[in-house]
Amino acid sequence: MAPAATTQSADSWQSGGKLWTRADPLPGDASNTAPLYGPLWAYARAVPYSTYTAQPVEPANGYSGFSATAWSRLYTPGPPASSGYPSLSLITTPYLQTAGSATFQAPTTPEHQPGVARRRVLNVALLDCPVAAGAITSASVRGVGRFFMTVPATGTSLVAEFAGAAPPSALTGTVELQP
Repeated sequence: MAPAATTQSADSWQSGGKLWTRADPLPGDASNTAPLYGPLWAYARAVPYSTYTAQPVEPANGYSGFSATAWSRLYTPGPPASSGYPSLSLITTPYLQTAGSATFQAPTTPEHQPGVARRRVLNVALLDCPVAAGAITSASVRGVGRFFMTVPATGTSLVAEFAGAAPPSALTGTVELQP
């Protein structure tokens, strides 16, 4: 992506008493510039709503995504260039690249080798709890959202890009509840 993002998340700004990222809402704020958007589509491709079809099971190869040529309409004003972004296939994104790609870099320190596939992907329960903050009540799980950590989490921050809803068939392995 050119120019390079200035941070590992989209810059935030306040308007109308609400906290937004630079990609929200459309049309974009006049002060937007490409580096303020942060990394784009690092793990999952953005998908136009028009390609979605309600069905019991998500398509195995996902939905047709936006092409990188749509960036000028999605990120205005000051859209990033899509140069260097992987080919426009449905599943190819920078995180899923392998050796030989311009967006792949192997771990350089022994403690990070050989690496663990998808270790930066979080599946988070999306709750329906229409009550005031701090109230003690039950909540219904409406779905599971998949989030990709763009950088390691710290004790005070967790930066992630929304990567779509996780289908129930993809939720295997250990379940952990964190405070």
